[in-house]
Amino acid sequence: MSTTKLFVHGFTPEQDEEQRKDIINNLFGGLGEVTNIAIIQNREFGGLRNFCFVEMDSAAAKQAIAELEGYQGDGFQLSVSEARPQEKSGGDRGGYKSNNGGGNFRADRPRRDNRDSGYSRGGNSNW
Repeated sequence: MSTTKLFVHGFTPEQDEEQRKDIINNLFGGLGEVTNIAIIQNREFGGLRNFCFVEMDSAAAKQAIAELEGYQGDGFQLSVSEARPQEKSGGDRGGYKSNNGGGNFRADRPRRDNRDSGYSRGGNSNW
C-alpha cells in the first residue's frame, strides 16, 4: 500500500491536540485509513502550530485534497495539499538563517565566532 503525506493548515490556537486529532479522524478517516497524524509544536514560542501532517493511503489522500480543501468548520478553514520535503536552509554556512534576510556572513570577511565576541546570530549585526 502506497501512502501520501498531506499538509493540513488552518487550525486555530484554541484547538488543542485532542480536538485537532478528532477533526482529522472524523474528516479524513471517512475517506480512508489515517496511518499517522503529526501535530506540530511551536518550539520557539510553545503551544501548537496552525498546521499538521496527515499520512494516509495515496488514493484516499487524493480524494481528501479534492473534498477537504477549503473545508470550513466551527471557526476555522482548512487548506489541504500534498506535503513537500522541507527545504534546507543555510547551506554550508552554519545551518541557520539570518533575521535580516541576508546571509550570516559576508564572503569578503572572515567569519567571527560569536560565542566570545558578544555578537548575536540574527538582527542587524554586520559580521
